[in-house]
Amino acid sequence: MRNKKHLLRITISALFIAISIVLTRFFVFPYGPTFFRLTLGNVPIILGGILMGPIYGALIGFGADIVGATLFPSGNFLIFPMISSIFYGAIPGLVFMVLRKYRTKIRLPLVYPSIAVLYLLGAIYFLLQSTLTNPFDRQVTYTLTPMVKVISLIVSALLVAGLLVALFFTDRRLKLKDSYQNVLPSDFAMTIIITELIVDVIYTPIWKHYFFGLPYLFALFIHILILLTLLILKTSLINLIAYSFNKSKIEI
Repeated sequence: MRNKKHLLRITISALFIAISIVLTRFFVFPYGPTFFRLTLGNVPIILGGILMGPIYGALIGFGADIVGATLFPSGNFLIFPMISSIFYGAIPGLVFMVLRKYRTKIRLPLVYPSIAVLYLLGAIYFLLQSTLTNPFDRQVTYTLTPMVKVISLIVSALLVAGLLVALFFTDRRLKLKDSYQNVLPSDFAMTIIITELIVDVIYTPIWKHYFFGLPYLFALFIHILILLTLLILKTSLINLIAYSFNKSKIEI
């Protein structure tokens, strides 16, 4: 029975590796070499860590990076993205176990203040800038007039408020139904936030600064924007797939 379970986990891990490679290499914006990307390639890796624990999650991340870089090479191989991929799998597995254990002891889910703090950090950086470089094309620079700043902050605040409302009502709706191991979408969102905060917002800007010369605070700001932009989509996908595994009665 134990060997059968390990075989099932290996099979699912191989599937997640394949999906991650496809999402990372083909379903990405912008396509081609760039310092920043909008991609869902880390979703299967994070999901693997949540469903099967940090060890399998780390192996999925390692496999996705190594196999992807081998099949679709693009420039010199760097170890830093590979470390990121390993973290994408290991950290969610650890965080999810802690959240699942202590979530009932916390009245207000931590995801709401976490999103607010990330938004405020990004807004402060934005307000202090007079110009902003296009993250996908460093040849293009935008001038940030006071009017542009005000309009941008109002629009972004409304979008973040919509994100918080969407998470709140999704949680309330699922409280009346079966969920994955009594875990709500806000818990998945918090797992994603902690993971990407460590990997993308803290770790990645460091090596991009020293290896490519990118300004650290600029890289940090862009990664916060990407995190908040894709958060609801990643949360929805992980919640849907985890819920489907739970309903299928597959023991992994």
